[in-house]
Amino acid sequence: MDLYLVRHGCSTWNREKRVQGHQNPPLSSEGKAAVRRLARHLHAQYGPFSPPHHVLVTSPLRRAYETSRILSMKLGVTVVRRPNLQEAGLGEWEGRTVEDIRRTERRRLEQWYRDPTRVRLKGGESIPSFQKRVRREISDLLYIYGEAQKIIVVTHGGWISTLL
Repeated sequence: MDLYLVRHGCSTWNREKRVQGHQNPPLSSEGKAAVRRLARHLHAQYGPFSPPHHVLVTSPLRRAYETSRILSMKLGVTVVRRPNLQEAGLGEWEGRTVEDIRRTERRRLEQWYRDPTRVRLKGGESIPSFQKRVRREISDLLYIYGEAQKIIVVTHGGWISTLL
């Protein structure tokens, strides 16, 4: 089995350096173009893709789902939404720019970068809970789709980093 981990394309909030978490900004035009290039590359290098031997699962958040739809059109595989593939919830920081957080909460942000397990964000998901969710989801995916030849997982940077 081949497992492809794909981070969603650049969103409008990525361009603005805003914390996204569970928020739902769309892909930017640059993000869509990059995903189309990725789709062509995957198809050329690793295709053809054919269900049920090839599976595409995605976070339900808009930026990941839009990425998945672009990939699925080129690769010819069905998109399956998986709630546990969504990014960590970052609560009170969601929607704010990193610069704003740095200006108003420098110590907390520095602690977040050093050891995010020690920072609790109001309305957010604890990092230990997020880590458990990621481990559980990858186990579930391998169990459910264990017979597949290729699994494409479209998710988020924090999710992929946590898995790796």
